[in-house]
Amino acid sequence: MKSTLVKFIGARLGLVLITAIVLACPMQVKGITVEVLLDQNSDLPGFDPTGINGLFQAAVIDNGRYAVGVGGPAPFPVLGTFRGTIGGGLSTVFDVTTPFPDSGGTIILPLANVISGDNVVFTGITKDAAETTFSGLYNQLTPGGPLGVTANRASAFVPNLTDFAIAGSTVAYRGQVDSTPEDFGIFTVPVAGGASTTAIDITTAVPGEPGKTFTNVRMGPGGYNGDKIAFVGEFDGGSGVYTVRPGEAPVPVVTTDTPLPTTSHGDSTANRFDRPVIDGNDLAFGASTFSAGLADYAILGGTLTLVADEGTPIPGGGGSTFTNLNAGGVDKSGYALDNGRIVFRGDNGIYLHEEGTITPLLTSDSVIDGFSPVFTLTGITGQAISGDQVLITALTVSVTADEVGAATYLVTIPEPASAGLMVLATVPALIRRRSGVR
Repeated sequence: MKSTLVKFIGARLGLVLITAIVLACPMQVKGITVEVLLDQNSDLPGFDPTGINGLFQAAVIDNGRYAVGVGGPAPFPVLGTFRGTIGGGLSTVFDVTTPFPDSGGTIILPLANVISGDNVVFTGITKDAAETTFSGLYNQLTPGGPLGVTANRASAFVPNLTDFAIAGSTVAYRGQVDSTPEDFGIFTVPVAGGASTTAIDITTAVPGEPGKTFTNVRMGPGGYNGDKIAFVGEFDGGSGVYTVRPGEAPVPVVTTDTPLPTTSHGDSTANRFDRPVIDGNDLAFGASTFSAGLADYAILGGTLTLVADEGTPIPGGGGSTFTNLNAGGVDKSGYALDNGRIVFRGDNGIYLHEEGTITPLLTSDSVIDGFSPVFTLTGITGQAISGDQVLITALTVSVTADEVGAATYLVTIPEPASAGLMVLATVPALIRRRSGVR
């Protein structure tokens, strides 16, 4: 790996943390397979095959198709966003030579990606020849196809660059009118671009709060299922998680007044909510509670459930409890949901919640191809799980602590009927490298 990444990781982590990771005993999980999908030695289309100098952004996956950004943030060079199919090769969505359709310039800062079928939508910032800055929601509708504009600063509603989601051929996004921060809303727009439809805006009444309208809204990847948008709505004196269909009134899911399942610290209400993800009628969301810090909740089959809080015992953690849930950057929700399975980020790892059981999928104790993942500056997005496949991005450090890198891992979860999710100390997990992108 290049020296820039070595120096950066060393400065961020420190020798003590690296040593602790190297000496940790691997935790094995029966039936779960972990594969290196991409790492610092992978070849990217159009680049020198000597390796990747940079970090991976959180990857997104939909029915075996995936997209991942490579490179950045500073001091790493931006390389671009790439797409592929599990078991197949990579193609370029854009790289540092790709002209963007509105500016004619090339990317200077990629931010986030979402995917649905062949549709990849992403946000980024570019500059034209006169150094004028452009930004927006962009698309590539077929592998290897041209880039298009879904919505940008020339649109009636200027898109926020981190709050958006995709379902089929429609994108839902948080936007502002004429770039005015106080004049906001959530809108839907065809992937290929066109007129946006308002779902909510600053004139929308808050249900159950007479005379009040929303003062802020937030949404994220995984927050749209093609029918309903799931979002956090804030208003004078409170906030909540809501769903809305364009043309209809929003529906409250939980608010700061809603009794919640009691946390390990005895809290049963929240004072703030994080961007929800939605799958059918199921939802998952983060919340801040008064004593337990952060907590993850879900509504599965109509039942409100506590997934984990900062006090929940870590499986295989020797009695330790979670102290840091859902940490991540702008493109990461920290949790994802599909078919009743919730994947979330906890202390030094990514975990699965299924049928009331928490199982580690990948932790800093894991050793794969001589490297262990390090969960700092990285995480998962709201589109991290599709069916039995999960994509996890992490920095990595070699077991000898003399080389660092980055990787996107493919984790395959067994179906509940075919294999139990039991944590075992002595049964080897199936850990291997996927060779399709090497």
